[in-house]
Amino acid sequence: MKVQRLIEEMPTIEQMKKSSYDLYYDLLCQCCNKKEETFDHVWTCRSNRKYMKNLITETIDKLIDLLIQNGVDAKQIIKEDLIDLPMFQRAKDTNEFCFIDMIKGIFPLSLSRIILFFIGVSKEKLARMIGIEILNFIFTKVNSSVWKRRCEAMKQTEKSLGISKMDKKKTDSIFTKEKEKELQSKRYLGNYPLFEGLISVKEHILFGKEILGFMGYVIRVVKFFCI
Repeated sequence: MKVQRLIEEMPTIEQMKKSSYDLYYDLLCQCCNKKEETFDHVWTCRSNRKYMKNLITETIDKLIDLLIQNGVDAKQIIKEDLIDLPMFQRAKDTNEFCFIDMIKGIFPLSLSRIILFFIGVSKEKLARMIGIEILNFIFTKVNSSVWKRRCEAMKQTEKSLGISKMDKKKTDSIFTKEKEKELQSKRYLGNYPLFEGLISVKEHILFGKEILGFMGYVIRVVKFFCI
C-alpha cells in the first residue's frame, strides 16, 4: 500500500477503470458522489474535509510531542507557526510541498531543517527518525480515518451492483476492444510491424498481457534501418 500511495496508484475508482472499465465506468467518488475519484480527490474531497483537518492537527501535535520528548523546550515551539507551513495545507499545490505529498510518504526537506533547528543541526540521525515516525503516523491515521471509510462505502456499492472478486479479474471487454482497435490502426513501417512491440508494452500496462513482444520489435526495427 505504501508503494501504491507513493506512485499514486491506490485502487481509486479512476485507477480501477483502467483494468475494469465495464464495472466502474459511471461511478463517482463514493464520499461526495459528485466528482471523479482520483488520487488527489480522495484527500481534497469536501466530504473528507473534517477528517483531513483533524489529521493535520494531530500530525502537528505529534511532531511537537516528539520534539519535546527529545529535549526541546515547549516554550520554543509556536504551534501557529507550524500550522501555516505549506506542508500542512490540505489543498493540492503544484508549486509547494503540501500535506498530500506527506501522505504519499515523502518528507519535506524544509521540515527536516525546522526539526534540526530545534534539536540541533548535528543531530541528523535523530531528525530522520522523527521524520520516519511522523510519516508512519500519517500512514496509519489516514488509513483509519479516511481510506477505510472510503473502502467501506465502495464495498457497499459493489455489493449493491453485484460486483464480485471474480468480476474484477475478468478482461474488460469494452475498454479492451476500444484500445485494441486504436492500437491496431497503425502497425507497419514498410513491411515491418512497427508498433507490435510497443503494443505489447501498452497491452501489458493496460490489460496485463505479455511484454515479450517488445524484444521482437527492437530486433526488427534495427534490422530494417541497417538494410
